[in-house]
Amino acid sequence: MTRLEKKRPFKEKPLILYAPLDWGLGHTTRSIPVIRAFLEGGCRVLIACNSMQKEILAQEFPDLEFTHLKGFGLKYGQNRTTTLIRLLLQVPKILIRIKNEIRVVRRIANQEEIAAVVSDNRYGAYSPGLPSVFITHQLWPATGLGKLADRLCRMTVKKYVTRFDECWIPDLHGDGNLAGALSHPSYPFFRGTDIRYIGPYSRFEPCSSIADLDQREDELRLLILLSGPEPQRTILEEKLLRQIGRLPARVVLVRGRLSKNIPGQDVPSLRIINYAGTAELNKLVCESDFVICRPGYTTIMDMLKLKKKLIVIPTPGQAEQEYLGNYLHQKKMVISSQQNDLDLPVLLNAAKTFAYQEFGGSFLGYQKAVSHFVGRLK
Repeated sequence: MTRLEKKRPFKEKPLILYAPLDWGLGHTTRSIPVIRAFLEGGCRVLIACNSMQKEILAQEFPDLEFTHLKGFGLKYGQNRTTTLIRLLLQVPKILIRIKNEIRVVRRIANQEEIAAVVSDNRYGAYSPGLPSVFITHQLWPATGLGKLADRLCRMTVKKYVTRFDECWIPDLHGDGNLAGALSHPSYPFFRGTDIRYIGPYSRFEPCSSIADLDQREDELRLLILLSGPEPQRTILEEKLLRQIGRLPARVVLVRGRLSKNIPGQDVPSLRIINYAGTAELNKLVCESDFVICRPGYTTIMDMLKLKKKLIVIPTPGQAEQEYLGNYLHQKKMVISSQQNDLDLPVLLNAAKTFAYQEFGGSFLGYQKAVSHFVGRLK
């Protein structure tokens, strides 16, 4: 009998402890539709996150309660080599933080009447005896450090994922998938955990449902979305700012930062925004002709749902993004360019004639997964 099959009464609606990873903003923002689905399914939700994540999620869920869960605070290098070295050196720190997660989540579970724990890529966010879900698109991660490092990383992932009752993969199983080998282990690897491919999902509404979009103009509209750990976020921003003046387009740059300071700029056709909430960003994306961004998996899901033509620039040294950029470029779903070779006018001209292929899959599979899980809880 699994933990989900053991019925336990709850005084109120079942309380879900939800813990998203803080590695960039993607895991935080993609949690929004899943949290909303749990609320609509008759659950309460307690969000475990750090202060930056709380600031973002509190805008979407002002009535929810939060509990502090320290983030990883990973740092990247100035280039691909130094980023890989820094990530390798931070492995002990990552393992320590995972142990801390386990301890903190157990304490929360003892203090609150938690019905289940849902973790978006936080390997230590579970508690023995409680039903648990792990959400990831990386069952078969790549490190960029060679086959031995990949094997060690995958065995570690297996060790942690098999501690959860269910693993939800926001991708399609088989043909038409978005994450390729990352979400599809080459052989049966996870035993004892229910692996479910729930399809991609996004917090955004289809562009056709947004009534107050600006009227189209002849001038090309370009949206640039920045995200990810420093210093690579700033390095890319500075590269882009030096080239934006050469573009025959109106440009909106969303920096992905919660600070109030905005860098000065003397390009009349450029508008800079530090951070845009869901509704504002949804509208900005829908009004754009092309979007330039990192190929973080959440961003990929968001933009493909809105049927946007993408130009992606992987973070140097982040193997996941390098793989996704190349994989999706080969499938003609994005144009991918290396950061070191960045030439915006050339990329934009290529995008105008690129034979983009739209993603035709559903973005609603997560609702069925949440409904099924909540039904078994109740």
